[in-house]
Amino acid sequence: MNPSRQSRLGLHARYLFLGIALALAAGCGNYSNEDLEFMNAMPAREDLSAAMPLRSALTQGMEAELAKATHDVSKSFNAMLFQILGSVDLIRSFPPSERAPNSRIWGPFPQAKVPSWRWRFKVTRDRNDPTTFAYHLQLQRNTDGPETWFSFLDGGFTSTQGARRGIGNFTMHTDELRAQSYPDDVEGRKIRSLQVDYDTRDFPISLHAVLETYPDPEDTSAWVTTTFDYGVAANGQGAMEFEIMGNLDLTTAALETLRVTSQWMPSGDGRAEATITLGDGVGLTEVQCWNRDFNPTFTSKPWPVSLDSPDLPGGDAALCPQFP
Repeated sequence: MNPSRQSRLGLHARYLFLGIALALAAGCGNYSNEDLEFMNAMPAREDLSAAMPLRSALTQGMEAELAKATHDVSKSFNAMLFQILGSVDLIRSFPPSERAPNSRIWGPFPQAKVPSWRWRFKVTRDRNDPTTFAYHLQLQRNTDGPETWFSFLDGGFTSTQGARRGIGNFTMHTDELRAQSYPDDVEGRKIRSLQVDYDTRDFPISLHAVLETYPDPEDTSAWVTTTFDYGVAANGQGAMEFEIMGNLDLTTAALETLRVTSQWMPSGDGRAEATITLGDGVGLTEVQCWNRDFNPTFTSKPWPVSLDSPDLPGGDAALCPQFP
């Protein structure tokens, strides 16, 4: 997933959720054990964050380019989750405003950053299946009727293995708020939607995300779709698939899009393949391996590279880790 797009999404989410945080900071109280069932329908950011081992500040040498790309994308994706799920964690730490046998509601509260609007968070439990929940983060104008709410974030969760263990999904979408002229900055208007599906029933934990953005926020007839996949085993062995863009062939000014599949061991050593899916050289694939210090041990590139690149082709393919 393009890190710059994720940063824009983070700004948009922070703009909305800051108002929620300011509203919740006004008070706190107790909640019942049953409240916890509704609260745990929402994932915590640590449940879904990409956990690739970090490069030590003491590590010597140059980081392999595909290891660095994986680190950069996982960092951006985790920051995006922090903006969305970190605020949900904050909501979860406060007692509901309303309780019913199969629902809980937080709010409505003033939207501090946009005083003419207010928000609420609603969680409902399926009457026929007490392990299945749905939740909605919604906004409305202060002048709207009590039943007029516009969704910003919708999600669902079915518990199979206890608290926050199961199958879930959530979608952040902006078209409905845009149609209602919700005030937003330019970067926020570039976001069309984010959809995340995840499985935390057991290891390996897996996640699939689809991000849609408008290149031109004034033209909502065309958008760009970017996908991100992540999985991790109980021992920390993980894998990630994402897209990046760059100018691989310096003899032309054209940009190429690469689909990167990266895998790593708990120690950090790993292997990645980057295949050109758009631009010059469609179908060509780079293969790169690195050690636990993230220094390249083997690189195979089928396209021209700069002579001062730290990732010149070469090395020993026998040093690449073997993944099941």
